[in-house]
Parts: sequence; C-alpha cells; structure tokens
Amino acid sequence: MNIEHCLTLLFSYPLVILLIADWAMVWPTRRGNKVSLVLTAEQQTRMEIVGRKLILFRLVIVFVLLWATNRTLVADLSRSASTHIPSAAITGITIGLALLLASRFLSPINGYFKGGSIGLWTAVFIVGAVVEEIWRAICIVDFQEIGWSASATALVTAVAFAVAHLAGRPSRILPGGFLFEVIVGFGLAVSFIRTQSLVAPIVASLLYFPISFLFARKTLAQFTETQ
Repeated sequence: MNIEHCLTLLFSYPLVILLIADWAMVWPTRRGNKVSLVLTAEQQTRMEIVGRKLILFRLVIVFVLLWATNRTLVADLSRSASTHIPSAAITGITIGLALLLASRFLSPINGYFKGGSIGLWTAVFIVGAVVEEIWRAICIVDFQEIGWSASATALVTAVAFAVAHLAGRPSRILPGGFLFEVIVGFGLAVSFIRTQSLVAPIVASLLYFPISFLFARKTLAQFTETQ
C-alpha cells in the first residue's frame, strides 16, 4: 500500500462523476456568428434530465471499479458489517439525525430536486448509500494503513465526497452547499471509524438523504405555490 494507490482510489469517485456527463452540454453553443457559453433554458432542462438518468450509471461504474481493484477488502467489509449490527445502527441513526438537524440551518435547498420521480431518487439513495459507503470505507482503511490519523482520513474523504457531489452535471448540491457536504462526508466517515462497520454510515445515509430530499421537495412546492 502506498500514497499513490490511496490517492487514486480517493479521486476515483469524483472523477467518474465528473467524466460521465452529458457531453453535448459541455461544449460552447454557436448562435449565428457568436459562440455562447450560456445554456438556454431548453439546454438546461435537457442537461438536468440526462444528468438524473446518469446518476445510477455513474454509481454502478464506481462499484465496478471498487470491486475490480479491491475485491478482497470489499468482501471483508461486507462480512464485518454482519457483526454488532444493533450498536452500529444506533450510531448511524444518531449521526443521521444530527446531520438532518444541522442541514436545517446550514444547507441551501437545491431546485434540482424538483425534477425526477420518487422511484428514481429512492433508487439513487439506496444504491448511493451502499456504493458511496463502500468507497469511503476502503479509502479510510487504506489511508490508515499508511499511517494517516483518523481525523485526517475522515477529512480527505469528506472533501472528495463533496467534490463528487459538486462535479455532477447537474450537481446534486449548490456551490454554496459545498462546506455542508464536507460536514456530511465527515460525519459519515466518523460513523465508520467509530464502528468499523458499513452498517453505521449506510444507516446514516439512508436516514439523511431521503428525508432531506422530501423536505426539499415540500419546501420547493410551497415556494412555487406562493409565486
């Protein structure tokens, strides 16, 4: 194990999210004799629709990469998750509730959540909870093996996690929400470090993200009705 391997794994998740995009929306558009970098309303809508369809595909690619390069560790993490489930779940619930409370004061509401079916987002949250927490756990284990402290490991994975959410086209978070997404990533990392079980961060993720989504949808719907 070396630092190059750890950094490659760390950045694999945000890079996959960044590179698998609606490339038709990346290039400048030509209007008459002028080149414009500004998306039209129609292009923005198309980008959001395509972006939502690609979320699950991106997560599957991340999992395939993790399985191909860290199969033994993924299997070990899965086996360890079957022990001490009640205590790990309690830790996950505690972290999830703390993040929900903090989000009411620190996290901006993203209008992106107005689009997409409940079924799609439910699938994204379930698959994302598993894939993201496996990625996070592997990163934490690898960085600690080369001598990094628990706090440093939690911080670097939290930043990479936030970058991944900011990198998507369109992003699931707003630029102003980047710091809070780091906090979310840090809390999920701490839940794994404390329990050494995937159960804790997965439970926290499944509690925090769906409820935040439903709250955002309700708030956005109320805002629209008042316009």
